[in-house]
Amino acid sequence: MTNLEPILATLEEYAHAHCAKDLERLMTLFVDGDAISLIGTCGDELCSGRSAVSSVLARNFRDATATPFEWGWKDIAVHREAEPKIGRLHPASTDRCCNRQHFA
Repeated sequence: MTNLEPILATLEEYAHAHCAKDLERLMTLFVDGDAISLIGTCGDELCSGRSAVSSVLARNFRDATATPFEWGWKDIAVHREAEPKIGRLHPASTDRCCNRQHFA
């Protein structure tokens, strides 16, 4: 059985960094390098590469009006002995910016 505590701790760190609108802190949660992607709910929020992801998150921070951020539910699946491959997250906040933060 896989210990999900590190994954859940990362999600909490994401929420804290997001509430603080701390882009640098948030970007440290992604893997190093340029092989990262963001899948949001708007057409321009499907992007890949560190620069593009950072730009979308920075814009979300500028547009955000609410500061609370809590996960409404978490569904994490870890396959075999691999690192987490599937994580569906949905924040509970009603802020438009926060509602964009969906990952698959």
